[in-house]
Amino acid sequence: MIDVQRVDYIRVPVTDMEKAVHFYGEVLGLERSRNSPHEDWVEYEVGNLTLAVMTPETHEYEFAPL
Repeated sequence: MIDVQRVDYIRVPVTDMEKAVHFYGEVLGLERSRNSPHEDWVEYEVGNLTLAVMTPETHEYEFAPL
């Protein structure tokens, strides 16, 4: 049995970064992390969770809806 106590990091693939930044930053009001490395990879700190929104095609991944 695995004893999972919390989640630290979630990566969310998106096809439109501008819309995603609007949704997470403006609609939900999440604060963008200072550690966001690029415009195609944006991180938000939500309590003890890092939510990373990224465009898979610019990081050698293929987009697959969740």
